[in-house]
Amino acid sequence: MKVKGGVIWDMDGVLVDSAPFHYRAWRRLWEERGIYFSEEEFYKTFGMRNDAIIHRILGEEVSEKEIREIGKIKEEYFRQFAKGNIEPKPGVREILEGLKEEGFLHAVATSGPRENLDLILEETGIKHFFTALVCGEEVRRGKPHPEIFLRAAQKLSLPPSRCIVVEDAPAGIEGAKRAGMKCIGVSGTHPSYRLNMADMVIDDFRKVKAEDFCKLLSKS
Repeated sequence: MKVKGGVIWDMDGVLVDSAPFHYRAWRRLWEERGIYFSEEEFYKTFGMRNDAIIHRILGEEVSEKEIREIGKIKEEYFRQFAKGNIEPKPGVREILEGLKEEGFLHAVATSGPRENLDLILEETGIKHFFTALVCGEEVRRGKPHPEIFLRAAQKLSLPPSRCIVVEDAPAGIEGAKRAGMKCIGVSGTHPSYRLNMADMVIDDFRKVKAEDFCKLLSKS
C-alpha cells in the first residue's frame, strides 16, 4: 500500500488520559519537599519537559544533578499510579486502525521518558500501530521547539509537509506549526480556544475519520 503520510501523536492527553496520574505524582513529590503544587499550576505545565517544570518551581539555580534526581522520582511515582489503570482514550484504537488502512504511518512524539511510553503502549495494547517512537531524552530542546516532530518525521522517512501532528497543548501545537506540519488540536487538557493555532480542533476521536486527515493533508 502506498504511504499517504504520517500522523505524529503526542501521548499524554491525546492517546491516553494520563493527566490525573501525572498530577498525583508531582503533588506527592512536591509535598515531600514541603511545596504546595496546585492543580491549576499543574495544567499550566502539563506537556512540558521535567527540567522546564522543575526550573519553574525551584528556580534557575537548581543543578542538573538535582533535576535528574527529581525527575526520576516523579516518573517512578507516575508509573506506580498509572500501571493497571491506563486505557486508550475513546476512539483512539479505531482511528489508529482506520488511518493505517488508509495508508498512514504512525509515530509518537512525547516529552516523557521512554519508560513511560513503553508502559503506556504495553498497558493499552496499541504499540503495533507505531512505526516510530521519539521521547524527550532523544532531543535537546522541548516543545514548542519543533525538534521532536522533525525527528519523528525523519524516523518515518517522510517530509514535514506530509505529516499531521495530534496535540492537546498550545506548546505542542506551536512546535508542530514551526516544524511545517499540519496539526489537529484535542481539547480536554486545555479548552478549545487555547488551541486555535491548530488547523482543526476536536473534542472526541469518535467524531473524526481517516478521510478528515486526508482532507487536511491535501490542503495547501
